[in-house]
Amino acid sequence: MKTGIVILNYNDANSTRTLVDSIRNYDSIGHIVVVDNFSTDDSMQVLGSAYGDCDNISVISSGKNGGYSYGNNYGARYLIEKHGIQVIFIANPDVLFEESLITAIVEHFEQCPEYGVLTGVMKRPDGSVDAAPYRNLYSYAHDLGDCFLTIRRLVYEKRRYEVDYKVPVMDVEVVQGSFFAITAEAFERIGGLDENIFLYYEELILAKKLQMTGYKSGLLTTQSYLHNHSVSIRHSMKNIRIWKAVLKSKYYYQKNYNNANGFMMLLLHICGAFSVFEKLIIEVLRKML
Repeated sequence: MKTGIVILNYNDANSTRTLVDSIRNYDSIGHIVVVDNFSTDDSMQVLGSAYGDCDNISVISSGKNGGYSYGNNYGARYLIEKHGIQVIFIANPDVLFEESLITAIVEHFEQCPEYGVLTGVMKRPDGSVDAAPYRNLYSYAHDLGDCFLTIRRLVYEKRRYEVDYKVPVMDVEVVQGSFFAITAEAFERIGGLDENIFLYYEELILAKKLQMTGYKSGLLTTQSYLHNHSVSIRHSMKNIRIWKAVLKSKYYYQKNYNNANGFMMLLLHICGAFSVFEKLIIEVLRKML
């Protein structure tokens, strides 16, 4: 199966170059496309100069900053249309991985076509397994509770998603968006990532779309990758802006993919507004201390 990888860059050329340079000689990756998501710095020029003469690397601009889904869709369609790619890897600039992860995922796709998406075990930079190498789909109650700091800190942030190492491939509901592979067939059948959200909840919506189309999602327990959480995002967004982006995606997900009715959405918006106020107070207190 022909493989390609999309690396979405926004104002983070250094991280992007670190990843590209680490994988550019992997024989298992047919083509690398770096999509600059309309950066406001000199990323496009820096990346274009670095890789403009490379046959297996393309640096393209998305033309606008349409968010995670738009930029990755742009790159995935480029790989499918220009290079006939059959397995598309999606990677944040702040990840690192060995070539064995690529080959293992491709082999499993070839052996088990019922899988639409596969990934490895997400680890932190120190090599420890992340508390959430995968996730379950969020219920309405989960997203309502997520609006309150106490619940987030005492319940959600302490939750661990355990990896079942007794099986080589673990079926999961949601793979993390920092690194995963999707077959071109599955990508086309689900219509790609949902571009109606700018940031966050992309993986949950992807999981819903895959389920509705009959595909499984899997975690290869014998393979892993390192993820330096949210480096690229925090380079360009402040805490309150990040949280408002989370809320916007939360509302969209619950209304369009979890069948929340009008009353449920009103309550969620009220709790979301409270959460913004709560975060503003915390930010003020932090600056005063």
